[in-house]
Amino acid sequence: MGRAVAKTPVAAPRTADPRWFLAAWGELFRNRAAAGILAYVMFTSIANDSLFVVYGAWLEKSFGLGVAGIGLLTGIIGAAELAGELLTVALADRLGKRRAIVAGLLLAFGGYALLPLWSGSLGWALAGLGGIFLAVEFTIVTSLSLATEVLPALRATMMAGYLAAAGVGRVIGAMLGGPVWTAAGITGTAVVSGGATLLALACLLTALRGRRRW
Repeated sequence: MGRAVAKTPVAAPRTADPRWFLAAWGELFRNRAAAGILAYVMFTSIANDSLFVVYGAWLEKSFGLGVAGIGLLTGIIGAAELAGELLTVALADRLGKRRAIVAGLLLAFGGYALLPLWSGSLGWALAGLGGIFLAVEFTIVTSLSLATEVLPALRATMMAGYLAAAGVGRVIGAMLGGPVWTAAGITGTAVVSGGATLLALACLLTALRGRRRW
């Protein structure tokens, strides 16, 4: 029996080559599409976290919201992010990933731009914050599938870079959020978040240029 069945060849174990590791990461920055996607997710995260770290202070100052109220809003934001993920399932393939991501960025930008106007109404402020976080979550989740198509031969490296870029953006946004809020209030936050979103859109369009199949 053992002689009749051919043995499956076993690949020899490969040792990790540091040169290949560096070359793989270097390709992310040499490739225009990959670099554009990384910059896009970094700026999107900067915009979102600049608001995320100060929305509680804004609501407390503008509407006298206490800890319980802000905790309830945090639950609403979590539900909005879940809704954004469900919208990705329902709409991303139907609209096309490119159109869906651009639409999400434009909706988020509109929300950031309107932040100062919502300071006079708690209802509008809550609805606006929920809409912003929904749009951002929809954009981020939809772009994950787009990022996997950029460098098929280096898919794992690309996804690691994507998550790393998002993490860097969150750190920068968290560091910016407090000082901007202290210096210029919610108007300053709106300017920083809106500006970062426009930069994210520019980076995304640069990455997509010439790739109509996406």
